[in-house]
Amino acid sequence: MKKCNSMKKILLILIVGVSCMSVFGQSDAKIPMFITGIKNQTLELHTSCVKRPTDVGVVVSVVFDNDLRDISRQPRPTDVRLQFIEGYMDGRKRKGRWPTCYYSESEIRKRYPDRCIWRLCENTIVEWMWHQPYAEMKDREYLFPRYTMQWSFRITVHLLPD
Repeated sequence: MKKCNSMKKILLILIVGVSCMSVFGQSDAKIPMFITGIKNQTLELHTSCVKRPTDVGVVVSVVFDNDLRDISRQPRPTDVRLQFIEGYMDGRKRKGRWPTCYYSESEIRKRYPDRCIWRLCENTIVEWMWHQPYAEMKDREYLFPRYTMQWSFRITVHLLPD
């Protein structure tokens, strides 16, 4: 009886360990590395938030633990925040209309696609920005002003329907 219980425990530990390894291994593999400089970056995401292809501008502010210009140290993010999203959320430009711009989710009133797009950007883009290779940005010692500890990155996201 004791052998059976100990075998069950070992088997349970192995199952939990293997499943955790696969979950954690997949999370790193799915993060695209897209920050290569300070210019506008472009991503493509498939989502159920939109019914037709839609382009959305996303601005994310990243605070670093040291100066971005200092190439002797690797910059690590200490805070990443979604500043705003802008675009024609329904996928259509209309004559005489400006793109919609949201600075927080609380500004969105009863509009499912807009709220869904905000949450998508907050849950994916912001998470990905924590893991970008900022130390590998080309010529960062010349691109940034001295003592740059914070930078806002603009990403154009092409949203495609599932």
